[in-house]
Amino acid sequence: KKTGMEAVAITDHGTLSGAIDFYKIAKSNNVKPIIGIETYVAVRKYTDKDPLKDKQRYHLILLAMNMNGYRNLMQLSTIANLEGYYYFPRIDHDLLEIYSDCLFALICCMGGEVGDALKNKQYTKAKELAPADIMQMIQTLPQAGGASAEMRAMAAAPTPGTQNPPIPI
Repeated sequence: KKTGMEAVAITDHGTLSGAIDFYKIAKSNNVKPIIGIETYVAVRKYTDKDPLKDKQRYHLILLAMNMNGYRNLMQLSTIANLEGYYYFPRIDHDLLEIYSDCLFALICCMGGEVGDALKNKQYTKAKELAPADIMQMIQTLPQAGGASAEMRAMAAAPTPGTQNPPIPI
């Protein structure tokens, strides 16, 4: 509050352990708490545990938009820790579809699926993974002076499964 922030978020890695204390402290300081989690998304299924295929995982930040979103975060965290744990508590795309209501997803760091595809110069895959609103934002970045070479390459890549031309930037 001293720095002028009206809201603050918590995104513990793989757990919601700090959420309740964080919520209480934020509320007591008249700051809006945003509860989230940095999940680990399995490359295949969250229940797969093959040492040659399933050590890799992707980061994904999920934020609860309301109480229903918080309940979905709790479901995902519980499943990840009780059923999906393999080196890290993991979820998968199927679980995200089931429990995505009232959650806001962030593309995340280079450890996320989009970041990994960009890092490996798989621009068409990155474009396929990135939400449409992110692609619209990339279109405005050059005018603002800021799209990286990787982001420009992703925007210029063909859109999978469509006849749409690449986005001009």
